[in-house]
Amino acid sequence: MNLHRAVLGGLLVSGVFLCQIHVPTAMGQVRPRVSEAVNEAQRITLNGNVHPLARTEFDRGAVAESNV
Repeated sequence: MNLHRAVLGGLLVSGVFLCQIHVPTAMGQVRPRVSEAVNEAQRITLNGNVHPLARTEFDRGAVAESNV
């Protein structure tokens, strides 16, 4: 009986802890990740983030409506 009570107590504590983490996130109380306005003059191109075959020479055109 004591083991059963200890397991239930542990589950209760774990549940309360997880609710404290999840509820603020679910309620939209997440800190904004964009810290400042986007400055178009400071944009850069990242190299190496596109697959090498994603080039115009391999483009086959639009996909047929039936294949979407």
